[in-house]
Amino acid sequence: MRYFHEDEFDELLAPRPDSDLLWHYTDAAGVLGILESRALRLSSVRMMNDSGEMSYGLLMIRRRLEARRDAHQVDPAIVAQIEGFLGRAPQSTDEWFVACASTQKDALSQFRGYGGYAVAINAGMALRAKMPESRVEDGYFVDMNEVDADESLEAGWRRVLYSGAEVKAHIDRLLDVLVKQCDDWPGEDGHDSVSYAEALAVERVTVCAAFVKHHGFQEEREVRIFSRLPLSNSAINLRVGRFGITPYIEAEVNPRPGASIPTFLHDVRVGPVGTDQASALYGVQRAAQKLGYNNLAPSAVDLPFRE
Repeated sequence: MRYFHEDEFDELLAPRPDSDLLWHYTDAAGVLGILESRALRLSSVRMMNDSGEMSYGLLMIRRRLEARRDAHQVDPAIVAQIEGFLGRAPQSTDEWFVACASTQKDALSQFRGYGGYAVAINAGMALRAKMPESRVEDGYFVDMNEVDADESLEAGWRRVLYSGAEVKAHIDRLLDVLVKQCDDWPGEDGHDSVSYAEALAVERVTVCAAFVKHHGFQEEREVRIFSRLPLSNSAINLRVGRFGITPYIEAEVNPRPGASIPTFLHDVRVGPVGTDQASALYGVQRAAQKLGYNNLAPSAVDLPFRE
């Protein structure tokens, strides 16, 4: 994301959520992993639950581009250039990682879909990619891996967009930027490299597409946080997931935890887990106590598992 100017980057991102609390729905293993590591896992964009989500956003961008071309708002030659950026975007996601949450508390559909637990996250707390070791000297990071990890989640949580009007405005902002860039081709800000300009454009397309989702999912009220790190960065780990070997990073509080062990966690809710809710709650309470979460008071949700 470091290609962007800060104001332009904010312009192309979806809005921040209105809620101070976000709810990450997961299972018992997910809750325990978050409690133990004091970090939230972001998995490779290529291994999201719905592998077609990025392609849907790209489809919406393509349709809007065609509509603007047909209305003579974009020169056909520039349309062809932007089509090239859209074609390259699916292959540009190797360095992108994502975590999802919801602004909806105690959502039965979310408990059913993702597991019987909901972790409440403080939306405004700054995060960074967790490194295996932190090497800081005189207040400065030692190498670029540390710098990139520290900056990788600066954009924070952003809303997923579902409605026609919001999606259209979101995509139009992207297209306005791309048209201007193509007019100024090949580069900007002193960069004359065509490869730099193309990488910048493809990144802009990817960022825009990442926050567009079909309106049929709008009840999820989803929010996402993204990180971009090269696979060479030591913050990237590997695990076995449902799709096979999965690259991921862990997001922790930024600045790095000190003696007070700050956390982004606000609450843990135990939903209708389909077994013994009282025992499940007891387990979370004891885990929080054992791991030093003195201000965390896990609670049970009074919802039926079946309607």
